[in-house]
Order: sequence, then C-alpha cells, then structure tokens
Amino acid sequence: MDVLWKFLDLARGVPVSHNGDNHTWVSGQWYADGVVGDSTPRLCRRGYHASRTPLDALSYIKGAVIAKVEVRGESDVEATKEAWSQMRIVDARLWTIRDSQELAIYAAELVLHIFEERRPGDTRPRDAIEAAKAYLRGDIDRAALLETRAAADAADAADADAADADAAEATPKTPRTTVARQRDRGRYDRDTINAIIDEALICHVGFNVRDQPYVIPTTHARIGDHLYIHGSVGSRMLKNMRQGVPVCVTVTLLDGLVLARSAFHHSMNYRSAMILGIAEEVTDEQEKRQAFDALVNHVVPGRSADVRAADAQELKATSVLRLAIDEASAKVRRGPPIDADEDYALTCWAGVLPLQLMPGAPIDDPRLMLGTAVPTNVTTYRRQRVRSDID
Repeated sequence: MDVLWKFLDLARGVPVSHNGDNHTWVSGQWYADGVVGDSTPRLCRRGYHASRTPLDALSYIKGAVIAKVEVRGESDVEATKEAWSQMRIVDARLWTIRDSQELAIYAAELVLHIFEERRPGDTRPRDAIEAAKAYLRGDIDRAALLETRAAADAADAADADAADADAAEATPKTPRTTVARQRDRGRYDRDTINAIIDEALICHVGFNVRDQPYVIPTTHARIGDHLYIHGSVGSRMLKNMRQGVPVCVTVTLLDGLVLARSAFHHSMNYRSAMILGIAEEVTDEQEKRQAFDALVNHVVPGRSADVRAADAQELKATSVLRLAIDEASAKVRRGPPIDADEDYALTCWAGVLPLQLMPGAPIDDPRLMLGTAVPTNVTTYRRQRVRSDID
C-alpha cells in the first residue's frame, strides 16, 4: 500500500486542501468521500490529494502539521503528487525548523536551472546548495556554509546586474519582425522573447533550398544572446545553415483553448517568438561543449552533471550552430474570449480551458542498474511555470 504525505491544519480540524473535502480527520480512519458521484479522481480537481515527499506537499499547500497518509482505490498519479478516492492518516507531526531548512534546499534546486542556463560554468549557487546539504548532515561547520553562501550571493548579484542590462535593451523592431495583425499582442523586449525560448522544448527552423521551403522541428538552447541548435553533420538542415542561408526560427507555447460563444471567435492563448538571421557554425571545442551542456540542461535542468559528456568522436559527428538573437519579436495572446456584443446574451458556456505540459511518473530503463534512484531533477520536473490564463 502506498504511503504519501499531506498537510493538515489541526487548529481547524480539517485538511488544508483545494479539492473540497471539509470533514474532521481522525487518525486511522479511512475516508472515501473525496470523489463525488461516479467520477474518478483528477489531479487538482477531485479526490484526496497527497505528495510523494513532505517537501513536495508543502510546495503545494502550506500547513502547520505534516501527516503521513495511506491511500487506496482509484487514482490519478503524476511524478510528484497523486489524487486518490480513499485516504487515512497513519501519523502526524509538527513541522520543524529542519523541515524548513530542507524545504529551502528543495526550492533552490527547483530554480537553479534558471541561473545555470544564463551563466553556464558558474557553479557557486550549486556549490552552496551542496554545502547546505552537507551542513544538515553534520559534515561541515557553519563557517564553511556561510562562505559558500557568500559566494552564491555574489553570483546572484552579478546575474541580476546582467539581467537588468538585458532588460534595458529591447530587440529593435524591423519591418520583418514588426507584428502586423493584432499589434497590441506584439512584444519586443528581450525578457519576454528569452522567457519563451527558455520554456519551450522544441523550435521550428525554416529555410529555403533551391526554391523549396523546409520547416524542421528540433530542440534548442539559449546562452546569453545566442540560440544554439545541433544535429548530425549529415543533416540537410544544418548543412544548408552552415552555408549561410537565411533562417527563420519560431517557438510556440500553447497556454489554453479560448472557447467563445461563436465559432468565429474561438482562439487560443499562446506565447510565440520568431528569430530571423544567418547562423554560424561553432568550431571552437570549448564553446561546442558549453552548447552541448546547455542543450542537455535545457531539456532537464542539471542533467549534464549526471551523465557522461560527449567524447571526441561524438563531438566530431555533431554540428552545432549559433544564431544571434538580434532580429526577433514575440506575440502573446492571453485572456478570455472576445465575442461580438450581441453574442454575450447566448447561453452556451464560454471561457478558457488552460493547458500545461505536465510530466507523468518516471519509467525505469529495463537495463537500469538495480537500486538506481530517480534523481530529484526528474521527480520534481516542471516545464511550465504556474500561471493564471485569465489576467
């Protein structure tokens, strides 16, 4: 039987929850009314919710008491949290200062990739996290911990200064990148463009060969003001890009379906970016390795530190191209449907159905060595930041 974690507010005698259960919890008693009618559990919608670790439980819901719970029945499960039709409390205890310290480490690991993607090679924040873990284990003293913390603070300050400088620079509009339709949705600031590039897993590269246009999907990574793309040296796309043909790279994030009162006004909430330019081949080995790390970490933050780096033969078999983000723009649609005035009197449902890219439970490789644990950057994987789709 699975054992999970949930936060309770014993002052009120009810669980702190967003799924509607409102009874008093009694330790050891099974509850089976978390699912209404014949509906099966659905994450964030119905059923008793709990997390696989106490730290993950607190990242969703704040409370004073952490409870160990057992669950059974029907379920809806993802990598970090679960919804079940039946649940009971096995044990409960007060949240401690050490729990808060471990939570701070957990939260820092969740956002570390943001810094590492902007400043690859600067290990000071990661060193501080590892030092905090060592301090809790009793392996180092407080002075050593504070030394690594000061270094991480200095790295953060330098990164903030660089981010402020980037934010002050908007990507210049050109006739080719200026949004022509729905101009109010156009965005030209570097922060918006970079955020879309960084969140998306896939971009599409458009190019022309002998009057035949091609659009190829591929993964990418951004380092500073450049976009990096890689692939086999035999790739038609990369061979032509190396020859200096103009390219158009697009990135799209789908945030929701906009369901209007009329068929004509249906839409989608999205964030998209377009980059125009001529790519350059990366020939410097150090820059090529940095691009490799950035591409791997773009998919799963911190992954490059866990796996074998590319060897000389793999480097030779792979082309890496760099595209300056000099001529670019973004387009963003958010909010509810925009219907014709007379259609607001119609009785059909209208609104936004938010969409997110969510991970499922990790599946072990059949040839994985026995006892190999799933790393934290996989169990806590989150691609899309939590956001409201109507604001």
